[in-house]
Amino acid sequence: MRKTREEHYDMPVIQTDELLHTAARPFCDDDSCDCHEDPILIAEVNEDYQAGLLSAGDASRRVRGRTI
Repeated sequence: MRKTREEHYDMPVIQTDELLHTAARPFCDDDSCDCHEDPILIAEVNEDYQAGLLSAGDASRRVRGRTI
């Protein structure tokens, strides 16, 4: 019986999907994700809203992950 030698190769994987959470985009668009309940992240958005940097609609969209 002949033994065969198996060769193994490493295959690089190129990420094509966007990261769900980054410093610039802490909220994802997955409604079931816990990021939408994170009090620290929500407080940061509220600070921008209170400072007049975001409208109420913009703040809501940001927390829901519906921004561009």
